[in-house]
Amino acid sequence: MNVFKLEGADDTPSVTLDKDNGIFEISGRSIPENVMDFYNPILDWLTSYAEAPLEETVFEFKMLYYNTASSKYLMEVLLKLEDIYRNGHKVFVKWHYPHNDADIEDGGKDYFDIVKIPHEMIQYKISVDDEQAKLLLSAKNLQNQDSGAEIKEENLEQVNSVSPAMQCPYCGSENFDTTFGTKLAGFFGFKNHAKTYKCGICGKKWNL
Repeated sequence: MNVFKLEGADDTPSVTLDKDNGIFEISGRSIPENVMDFYNPILDWLTSYAEAPLEETVFEFKMLYYNTASSKYLMEVLLKLEDIYRNGHKVFVKWHYPHNDADIEDGGKDYFDIVKIPHEMIQYKISVDDEQAKLLLSAKNLQNQDSGAEIKEENLEQVNSVSPAMQCPYCGSENFDTTFGTKLAGFFGFKNHAKTYKCGICGKKWNL
């Protein structure tokens, strides 16, 4: 399949999705003006890749900074990888985080509390120029992040009132994670994930 490659910019990360050479990576800063337009082609590529993946997929994230909107799409990327893993293929994620950035480190831990795939947390050092750029981007997005936190708290109250599903529509099991939607909604800050469930037997996800 075709190689998907994007060069990084001040507001978008570098992306390489190369099946032939086994290179899968997203790195840099992610604050795109239109996050949907940026990430949807990546998700589409991964959907096609999932139909015939490599025997082992090693996917690397090396994020310097990402805003709330980007975090939701990074989660979608990880969920695509989890689907590949659940279908019996080897998947391994390397989450690189700056040595002095607890937010990105904790962000990775939060992802892997929800997405159950083999992974490794890897610390790395960033340059002085990157430090300065990161501080500027953090200040630029502080107001948006604060607004997002308020939305998250409001929607979590709505999520907690959702009744659990009764049966997995794929395998019929009653063994499923009723808190999966709450976790997604809490992470994304969007109530449309409130009725998402995940089967503990077949690993499939569905919405009500």
